[in-house]
Amino acid sequence: MKREKKSVRKRAAAKAVRQEPEGFGVTALLGYFQSGAVSELIVREVREGTYRLEALLTWKPGRTVLKSARGGPRTFRSLDTLVRFLKSLGVGQTVIRMELRR
Repeated sequence: MKREKKSVRKRAAAKAVRQEPEGFGVTALLGYFQSGAVSELIVREVREGTYRLEALLTWKPGRTVLKSARGGPRTFRSLDTLVRFLKSLGVGQTVIRMELRR
């Protein structure tokens, strides 16, 4: 049995449905820190033992997610790794909120 290929329109519509939250890379995050645009960082537990970094920016409503090099949300397997990552960026006095799952 031969599978039919989806048309370009159907593929575009399928991509539009599963859009992920808007995000930024590490380079952009550094720029936001230097310009003082980060008002708060949020460490969010997305699954058991998996964390994601989100930011509240002064000029943009809502949360913005840190993206990986491949385009998906950057996740951390432990809080220790996340803390080392933040220290390597030079995060100083920034409000960091944690949201844990129940």
